[in-house]
Amino acid sequence: MLKNNKVLILLSSLVLISCNEDDSLYSNSIISSPHPVASEAGKTIYSQGGNAFDAAVAAAFTLSVVEPSMSGIGGRLQVIYKQAEGDILGIDATTQIPESFNSNEKDLPSYGYKTIGIPGVVAGLIKLHEENGVLDLKTVMQPSISIAENGFYLLPGEVTRQQYEKEKIASFEGSKNYFLNSDGESFKIGDKLIQKDLANTLRSIAENGKKGFYEGEIAEKIANDIQSNGGFITTEDLKNYSAKKSKVLSGKFNGFDIHTLNLPSYGSITIQMIQIFDKLKIESEVDWTFKISSAIEEAYKYRPFQKNIDSIKSILSQKRAMEIAIRY
Repeated sequence: MLKNNKVLILLSSLVLISCNEDDSLYSNSIISSPHPVASEAGKTIYSQGGNAFDAAVAAAFTLSVVEPSMSGIGGRLQVIYKQAEGDILGIDATTQIPESFNSNEKDLPSYGYKTIGIPGVVAGLIKLHEENGVLDLKTVMQPSISIAENGFYLLPGEVTRQQYEKEKIASFEGSKNYFLNSDGESFKIGDKLIQKDLANTLRSIAENGKKGFYEGEIAEKIANDIQSNGGFITTEDLKNYSAKKSKVLSGKFNGFDIHTLNLPSYGSITIQMIQIFDKLKIESEVDWTFKISSAIEEAYKYRPFQKNIDSIKSILSQKRAMEIAIRY
């Protein structure tokens, strides 16, 4: 448990800070997520003696239930976190290209089965929990399982996104079955969404960890469905997937240390942008608009060089930031 220390976790759009300045565990901890039900799940785990990592994983799995259009377990994950001892670490759980993918295939669609990569969210969350959590995985995942099993009431953001993509949702039997009502229409605000199959999948993960998703029955169903519809993912692709440690990059802004993740996140040019901002002389609102947009445009020119170690050093340098800033 943490004492007189704090842990900060940034997990996509999820923010958690776990603190302890008195004798009660995590009395002034905070959690912020895009959905109140997910935040409540993290709060519940705090109340059961979990730390910030347990709460983050609980909230993230719950987001996969209540915000499927943005945070489903079939997607990718990037995590940056600060441990109680002060170490800043990262996890890369991006989607990976299937072994049999043919990059020369003509007319590759913009969405659909052929575009599906090997999902990383589950592996990334399991890695975060195994290396840092204090509660068992079943306890941590119980809120998400319960909400998927019993349902929740849809909020405007999720409804709007589903309505916007109704045509795509209707073009696939699986998504049509889960995200359109019995009349073939999109759900409305306040409708209750129950996802018992998702609950069973989450239960498999809770009971078996990473293997509960990337091996066995769930993995076979994923691979069979994708391949029968023209996609590339196999059971071997799933079994061989692993979340990796990310390289953390550092810079400065207004006297503060800032930290981001290296590729596949665009951490280096993000730091470069911020360091350029820090050195700009802005005298008006119009001036702000022109100079900030120019700095962003200039930083994005460095995207092709992010894989080169020497280029990274240059991108992150205060000298380069000043050279760019004085142009404007």
